[in-house]
Amino acid sequence: MKYSPTSINCYFTCPRQYYYKYIMKLPEVPNIHSLKGQIIHKVIEKLFSNRKYVDPVEFVNKELDKLWNVSVLNLSKEDEEKHKKDARAILTLFADSYKKKIEAMLLDEKFSDIDHIWNYLRPVMNEVNFDSDALGLTGRIDSIEIDKDGVVSLVDYKTSKKYRHHIREDYMRQIRLYALLYYLENKKPPAYVILHFIRYGEIFHFPVTPDTIELAKKDLEFVKLNTCSIEMKDYPQNITNFCEWCDYRNECFGKKDKQEVLKK
Repeated sequence: MKYSPTSINCYFTCPRQYYYKYIMKLPEVPNIHSLKGQIIHKVIEKLFSNRKYVDPVEFVNKELDKLWNVSVLNLSKEDEEKHKKDARAILTLFADSYKKKIEAMLLDEKFSDIDHIWNYLRPVMNEVNFDSDALGLTGRIDSIEIDKDGVVSLVDYKTSKKYRHHIREDYMRQIRLYALLYYLENKKPPAYVILHFIRYGEIFHFPVTPDTIELAKKDLEFVKLNTCSIEMKDYPQNITNFCEWCDYRNECFGKKDKQEVLKK
């Protein structure tokens, strides 16, 4: 069995959820937030696949219209329009930040033309898969940036809402594991891992140190050690307010209310 940053985070969030998803392999229920995030990621991937400059704002809006399909959810017309409008706002802000950078850099005589600037700014690789048989770890990194000095940064795009500077532990764990995957593939770590919250344009850089790699290895080994069993009793519930949105809440609680379980 191979582990991923997603499955490892799932175990830390709730061992019982991990059991249902990865041991019993029960299907997940599609939801608008995950589908919307997938579409946004795909639009960004398409944007950066262009080797010649295109107007980023125009491109992402046209591409969103092509790729938008959430019919599997049977949303009302009003709800679907609301979420498409949200996706459009996120993508427009993201694309406009690149457009403004390019407009400013056109004044810099270091660059020969707009295509030169575009290829300097866009990531060298998008949606990169890494797979380590040695550690049993696999994962996909949103993008890899390499600057003119050869400094490598791994970028993870987040579409979730974030109002303050606190970074959730599951996000930190995820980017640590991405750094480990890159290290295993390239025999050297990246210089930085970056969380880019594209909804608000916030970007956080985290230097990768030897401790980053070691902590990621410990996260992986901890989950490996605790997921050898196929018995449900070995995967305790972690009951929180997020249980209400879990795909497996009916399996966990049946007809019981979550508050009844908490009283025991």
